[in-house]
Amino acid sequence: MVRDSAAMRVFVTGGTGYVGPAVLQALLGAGHDVTVLEHAHPCLIQHPHLSRVKADLADAAALREAMGVTEAVIHLVAIRRGSRTDFERTAQGCRNVVAAAREAGARRFLLMSANGVDEGTTPYFGAKREMERAVKDSGLEWTILRPSYVAGDAPGSFDDEFSRVVDKAPVLPSFMGGKFEIQPISRHDVALAFANALDDPRTHGKTYVLVGPERFTWNEYLRKLARLRGKKRLLAYVPRWFILLVSSVLGRAFPASPDELRMLMQGSVGEVEPARSDLKLPLMKWDDAVAGLRRG
Repeated sequence: MVRDSAAMRVFVTGGTGYVGPAVLQALLGAGHDVTVLEHAHPCLIQHPHLSRVKADLADAAALREAMGVTEAVIHLVAIRRGSRTDFERTAQGCRNVVAAAREAGARRFLLMSANGVDEGTTPYFGAKREMERAVKDSGLEWTILRPSYVAGDAPGSFDDEFSRVVDKAPVLPSFMGGKFEIQPISRHDVALAFANALDDPRTHGKTYVLVGPERFTWNEYLRKLARLRGKKRLLAYVPRWFILLVSSVLGRAFPASPDELRMLMQGSVGEVEPARSDLKLPLMKWDDAVAGLRRG
């Protein structure tokens, strides 16, 4: 098979998480040759232009060997929950990937960051800022994408996790009165953003906020999710201090850590442009993005 002259050799970290497989499919659909780094989970995608390698991001030498020669690197690795040390480790992992990319002769580097990173005070946001700094200082042709909550019906999605809360809880938690807003973007649109930014020189040196076409208050979101699941649920006001205390006391037994709740109650919205026009995003509506969660 003759290689497409526009195809790039792309190395992807975090390709086995929630967003990663969609990014891999978008890259493969665009004709690129992709190598995915496997660590905790295997990659289940089968494609003639997809290769798999294993390495630990903490092992810089092994990472460099696994990367081989590549033209572009897409770094998707992140954790939502962990100790401060865990988040510092993820930031160092990004630095290792940046160093390996330079040694591998890559010219492009795309990073998945997070919406709200400039204002956020949690260790998660701190790690994202460190990652962005490493990428901006890399000397590579970088692009940073900052998604809001990534909507979808696959296991591990924000919507899937809260749909289970809707199914089990007779009353839904209206944190702080539920007035803060979220603006979810579909997993399909996030994947397309990476694929379209990859070989577009207009995106070099730019940071894009990725948000969907609809804004919901938290109360509106809970009601929409309850209707989707075919449930009738009341909303109950929950003070910020109380839910943070409960989360802290219950630890892993609670669906979200205190820091995850702080990030949620911070809200996550933004301007649709210029990402929609520059990255050619169709911006799927939330109902379509989570259609698989609908109960008939």
